[in-house]
Amino acid sequence: MVSAPASLRSPDMAPFWAAVRDRLERQGSTSRGRLRIPPLSAVGRHCLTSLLGRPLTATVDLGELELALHHVGAGSDLVRALSNVGHAMSFEAEERRKARRLRADAREAVHAIVAQWPEVWAKSWVADVIQAGLLRGLDVEASVSVVGDVRRGRFSRALALRVAVTAVRSALLRNACEHEAPESTAHRFCRLCGVPVGEAEVWRWSKR
Repeated sequence: MVSAPASLRSPDMAPFWAAVRDRLERQGSTSRGRLRIPPLSAVGRHCLTSLLGRPLTATVDLGELELALHHVGAGSDLVRALSNVGHAMSFEAEERRKARRLRADAREAVHAIVAQWPEVWAKSWVADVIQAGLLRGLDVEASVSVVGDVRRGRFSRALALRVAVTAVRSALLRNACEHEAPESTAHRFCRLCGVPVGEAEVWRWSKR
């Protein structure tokens, strides 16, 4: 286990490490650039000056700090160094940002696929699929696959139940639809509102 020099673990350095940790938690573990040095005691400023090997200015470059910490054996990168000086960062915020990006990318991909469908109900249908949570926790490839499986009627029992709940909700919202029959047997939904063909008896599917 790497042990950082005692001077870097001094309480006088705590405000500085807290500022670095907060920056990485707020902007991501790979964030670099310049950071304003918080108020430090004379001892803290001396420790930081010794670490960087130069007089302090108002800010410090985090890339320069990372190299200096690696040079004194405090850690191979900022994240490990922070842990070794007693100020380990939390990855909760970063994981939330990743999850938000994952959801946004998946939705964008799914909307792009559905936009190519000819049915007039496609846009509202995919909105219902997303709202039902069918894409929760899935990446782009898996989300596109799920939407394709739902459209083709191929899905697990658990997914089928969630789709059924979505279909019921959609039907209640669209109960004024006259249900235009699909153009071919390859299509499994009403052309207007997206009601599943398999539920024809429940919703009195129009024979046309």
